[in-house]
Amino acid sequence: MSKRMISSVASGVTALLIIVIICAWSPWISKAYASDRTINQFKTEWKDTADGCGFNCEGCGVRSSERKLFGWKVTINYACGQLAENQKPIIKTKTYYVSFIGTE
Repeated sequence: MSKRMISSVASGVTALLIIVIICAWSPWISKAYASDRTINQFKTEWKDTADGCGFNCEGCGVRSSERKLFGWKVTINYACGQLAENQKPIIKTKTYYVSFIGTE
């Protein structure tokens, strides 16, 4: 192999490595975007259910957001069903992953 070919291969490998590192970090996916995306996805899942689940309770909503390789892990708290006035909701937890391309 010629020096020129080795140099081209090394440049290609370096560029590929840089792209993978940037995608793993995914700086264009912010904590706020990941949280909003998760809330919207959850609402979409329950939109056609009359007595479905939601965030209209104390302690409900985004519980935590954590940066992971190639995206964010977002955990939410929610409650389901209608409750009597004096009844406390049963709070459930669900975790979503928002990828570096912005999908759930």
